[in-house]
Amino acid sequence: MHGPDEFSGGKVIDAIVSNADLMPTLCEVAGVEPPTDIDGKSLLPLVRGEVAKLHERIFVELTYHAAYDPMRGVRTERFKYIRSFADRPFWLPPNVDNGLTKDWYKRNRPEVFKTPRPKEMLFDLQSDPLEQNNLVGKPEFEPVLNELRATLDRWMEATDDPIRLGHVRPPKGARGDAIKCLGSRRRRHRTI
Repeated sequence: MHGPDEFSGGKVIDAIVSNADLMPTLCEVAGVEPPTDIDGKSLLPLVRGEVAKLHERIFVELTYHAAYDPMRGVRTERFKYIRSFADRPFWLPPNVDNGLTKDWYKRNRPEVFKTPRPKEMLFDLQSDPLEQNNLVGKPEFEPVLNELRATLDRWMEATDDPIRLGHVRPPKGARGDAIKCLGSRRRRHRTI
């Protein structure tokens, strides 16, 4: 990041942060009190070296991008757990941005758009930072998996996540792509 004062000098900070941390950071830089009912925390104490981390864990969610693709997850410093709520390929074609990379994969590795996504994924980010080895089903990681499942369930309950009740309908008037849309230059949209 670049910005005033604390953001100069070139630092590398390995703490986990979230996009939700940007708003309170910008509020602090601007000298404005952030709303009290937000999840994010200002990055400035981290950048100034006053704290080593802001979060023990962060939560992530996706419901819609260009198409319906409901997933939720929790990440700690060491592990990332992701739960998928719909049968989808590992890479859902309309949710992969158009461009040269997508075109290359369509020509050379089209299976990435057809390989089923696991219902659950668990990655050890220390030994597998590129998230290539799904640890779900490995007995030695069962305690971690159970803990992160329960943590995610509690968060979904606390936030009254609508995915707990099933399919989440798009907002009225929303438009999206068909699940199997592969077109790299597609401009036309259809209703989800």
